[in-house]
Amino acid sequence: MLAGPLGADPAFQVRYEIVSAEGRAATTAGNCQPLLAAFKDGSPIVALHAIEVVPNKCTNAEDMEASLTTIASDLLSFRSLDGAGIGWQKPARALAALARLNPSKVSEQLMQAASRHSVWQVRVTAA
Repeated sequence: MLAGPLGADPAFQVRYEIVSAEGRAATTAGNCQPLLAAFKDGSPIVALHAIEVVPNKCTNAEDMEASLTTIASDLLSFRSLDGAGIGWQKPARALAALARLNPSKVSEQLMQAASRHSVWQVRVTAA
């Protein structure tokens, strides 16, 4: 892991740049474990960035796919646009990443939920 103490920096901008470096390192070495940890970052922008930079080849591909599937599955329980429901951005990005990494892992149920979603950006992701 490249982050060291900077991975816990209180400024999300620092953690965002650490994710960028971890993504570059994962592209070369295939170790995506640090990116998995960043999926849970308290800052949505950092977590979204971590999902976006996942390379196509990870030594822990099964763990990566399982985590992305879990996150994307939140689209199945989306409730509202008024802030009372769960957010759509992270699950939509996870769906896009999962489809890029291993399309066979995207369930028909998840694709149907995304294609019928009330938020147009999620439907675009499904397309």
